[in-house]
Amino acid sequence: MHENWALIEADFQREYGLNLEESIDQISWRRFLILILGLSPNSALVNKIAHENKQNENVIENPEDITKQLTKIGW
Repeated sequence: MHENWALIEADFQREYGLNLEESIDQISWRRFLILILGLSPNSALVNKIAHENKQNENVIENPEDITKQLTKIGW
């Protein structure tokens, strides 16, 4: 998660209007994970994962499959 923190922080600001630096201590771990799983297909994190999968020849064409990938890697 640490290597993707900048992407997560930017996505939360862009998609939810949520400044993680200010609000990380105020949201539960459960809500944080739900918000990560709810990121749109246009989010930086989802695009990075899709790009990595494409490089690994695991092309994910359906955005819902990205959620499955996030769950697999412990997000």
